[in-house]
Amino acid sequence: MKCLVVTKAIPFLVLTGFVSCLIMEGALAVDTVSNEESPIPEEAPVTAPGEEPKRPTATPKPDTDPPPAPALPESLRRSVQRAERISGAPAATWPEAPKPFAEAPAYPASQDVAEAMTQSQNPNMRQQALESTQVIDPTQLMPAWNALADPNPDTRSLAVEHLSQAPGEAVAQLVVEHLNGPHSAQWAQALEESLATLRPSLETPLLDLLQAGDRSLSEQRIAVWALGRMGSLAALPMLTKGAWSLEPALVEECVYALEALRSTTTIPVWSELTQHELYPVREIAVRNLNTLGGPEAYDALAGLAIGQMPVDPNLQIAAVQGLTQWPAEDIVPLLLEVMEYNPNTRRAVGGYFRQLTGADLPDMSLQWKAFFYGSPDAVPQPTTPQSNGTGSELIDNVPLVPPGFQPGF
Repeated sequence: MKCLVVTKAIPFLVLTGFVSCLIMEGALAVDTVSNEESPIPEEAPVTAPGEEPKRPTATPKPDTDPPPAPALPESLRRSVQRAERISGAPAATWPEAPKPFAEAPAYPASQDVAEAMTQSQNPNMRQQALESTQVIDPTQLMPAWNALADPNPDTRSLAVEHLSQAPGEAVAQLVVEHLNGPHSAQWAQALEESLATLRPSLETPLLDLLQAGDRSLSEQRIAVWALGRMGSLAALPMLTKGAWSLEPALVEECVYALEALRSTTTIPVWSELTQHELYPVREIAVRNLNTLGGPEAYDALAGLAIGQMPVDPNLQIAAVQGLTQWPAEDIVPLLLEVMEYNPNTRRAVGGYFRQLTGADLPDMSLQWKAFFYGSPDAVPQPTTPQSNGTGSELIDNVPLVPPGFQPGF
C-alpha cells in the first residue's frame, strides 16, 4: 500500500519541479533585461564630515580614434539632408475646409454700374462715371465719345483728354460712323469744339482717308469737314483740289473747310476760286479776300473791282466794298481807276467818295480826280498798301455745315 502511494506521488513531484524550474528561469530572464535597460547607479562614495566629496574620474579614452563611417551614396545623402530640413521646418498649418454657403445675389458688373451712372442727373456723378470707365477698361472709347455732348464742361474736357490719348485710327472711325448716321448734325456740333485739341492724333488718319480714293462721298465729306474745323493746314492741297471737284457736294464741303482754316495762306486759293464756275464759290472767295486782308488780298480785290477778271457785277461791287477797308490815302488812286474803267462799280465808288468827303459830285472820274488832286493829270499811280489799317480779321461766324447738309448751289 505504501509503495503504491509513493509510486503515484513521484510523477506529481517531478511535474511540480519542472514547472518551478521554468518559473525561476523566466524570472531570471526578466531580471537580466531590466538590468540592461536600467543600469543601477553607482553609490556615491561616503565622505567624512568636513571633507570635500571626491569627483568621479572620467574613463580614459582609447588612444586610437574609431574608424570613420563609410561614405553614404549621393542619393541617400540627399534624402538625409531633405529629412533634416523637413524635421527642422515649422509645423504645417492647413486652412479649414470651406463651409457650405448660400449662392451670392447677382449684382451688375462694374461696367453696368458706370453706364448707369452716366445717365444720372448729377453732373458730378456723370464725371465720376467717365473716370471709372477709363480705369475699368481704357480701350473703351464709347463712354468718352458720348460724353462729348455732356452739358458739363468738366466732363467734356475729360472726354476730350481721354480721346486725345487713344489711337487716332479708332477715334477717326468713331467720327466717320457717327457723323454718317442719325443725329449727324448734333454729333458735329458736339465734336466741333474738340477737334482742335484732337488734331495731333486725328489729323493723319483723316488725311489718309482722303488719299485712299476708295471711300464713299459721305465719308470724304466728313473727313473734309473735320480737317477744316481742326485747322489742318496740311490738308490745304487736298481741300483746294476738292474745291474744283465735279461733285457739287464735295466742292461745297471743301470750300467751307477752306474758310474754316482762317489763315492768310489761303488767299491765293481764294483768288483762284473767284473764277470758279459756281457762283456761291465765287461769292465765298470774295468774302474771304475781304476778311483776311493783306497785300495779296488787296491785289486780288483790285483786279476784281477794275474788271481785269471776269466776274459778276455783284462780286465786283463786293470787291470795292472790301477795298474800302484800307486807308483812304492808299485806295483813292485805285478807286479812281476803277470808276473810270468799270461801269459796274462807278456807283459804288461814287457812294464811297461822297461818304468820305461830303462832296455832292456825280459818279464821274474826271470830276473826282480834280476834286482830290486839283487836276486829272495829278493823280498818282495806285500802289499796293501793306496793310488795311485794321489788321487781318479772322472769320468769327463761319456757318456750321454738318455732313448731310444739302448745298444751295
